[in-house]
Amino acid sequence: GGLILNLMPCVLPVLSFKTFGLMAAAASGKANESRLHGIAYTLGVLVCFAALGVLLLTMRASFGVASWGQWMQYAPVVAAIVMILFAVGLWMFGWFELGSSAQNLGSEYADSGGVSGAFFTGLLAAIVGAPCTAPFLGPGIGLAIDKPAPVLMLIFLVIGFGLAFPFLLLSFVPGLARLLPKPGAWM
Repeated sequence: GGLILNLMPCVLPVLSFKTFGLMAAAASGKANESRLHGIAYTLGVLVCFAALGVLLLTMRASFGVASWGQWMQYAPVVAAIVMILFAVGLWMFGWFELGSSAQNLGSEYADSGGVSGAFFTGLLAAIVGAPCTAPFLGPGIGLAIDKPAPVLMLIFLVIGFGLAFPFLLLSFVPGLARLLPKPGAWM
């Protein structure tokens, strides 16, 4: 299921930027650096999915509410989402401005380059990819919701590994990059 997340419109742009950096590192003959980037990216994705699993377990233990759908019927969550969307609407209408640092929160770390940049890109890809889980991973997440903590965490980590796997594979076998579609207007 995590492999499917790589094709989501919210994840694809993040991956394309990191893939270009990986291909540049491979072209410069720095195979070890490419591998480190792949491992760091994978760790970033896994940390994010582990955090989501822990958050879900914490919510389940604290409130007894354990599914994504139930949370959308929980009044405080709905109120928080309404307030956030209302604030975003006011911002988009120009009622107030956010500085560019607030708009690019997280991207400065992902753009930093090196192994830490790869880690934060993995974290960013997982954060942007997490909302895309519903259409394709609903059954898998639904299965995980009421399972014991180790099983839930394993399912979340496997989904995260699925998201990270193509990039990890490219970092260890850079020749596969020639099979990727070329960037263009379609993106």
